Amino acid sequence: MTIVSDLSEMISSKTFPTDDYGFYYPQLTFHKVLVSDKYLPATIDLIASPFMIIKHGDVITYNSKGESTTNYRDGFVVYYNRSGDSDIEFLYLLDTLSKYQILDGKNRIRIRLTHPRKCSSAKSNFRRAIEKYAHDWGYDEDGIIILESIDFYSVPIAKEFYCTEEISWTR
Repeated sequence: MTIVSDLSEMISSKTFPTDDYGFYYPQLTFHKVLVSDKYLPATIDLIASPFMIIKHGDVITYNSKGESTTNYRDGFVVYYNRSGDSDIEFLYLLDTLSKYQILDGKNRIRIRLTHPRKCSSAKSNFRRAIEKYAHDWGYDEDGIIILESIDFYSVPIAKEFYCTEEISWTR
């Protein structure tokens, strides 16, 4: 519910496309791919994992004259389902994104924290992890700019409400 609500909000604010997206499964080994890598569904393994990566295309809007404008360029949305109580969590996430060849500077990356019990200092822990990661791997100024351009946002938890009271016309 939280992710669906967040995606709906991004679509309405024109920062996420309505149809040009799919779940991202990196090609870590060389093998024949039997399906197109575009518009892949979420598997149960992905849903149960600590993070879910969605690859999306440009967000393009059209005015009344039919002219197009790119509101938001293509990239990745990473839904992170851990509390964020230490920078080590985020170091692992950054290292994994690098292994998946997402931290190449060509992609716009948004990390969205979706855990129900988020740490209040998760954003500070994420910033600290960026500093440590850049130092540990000897990033130059351009590399640091790439890491610092990652958007980090704590997503409000959405809950569907069910009324347990019996509702009817009888009295």
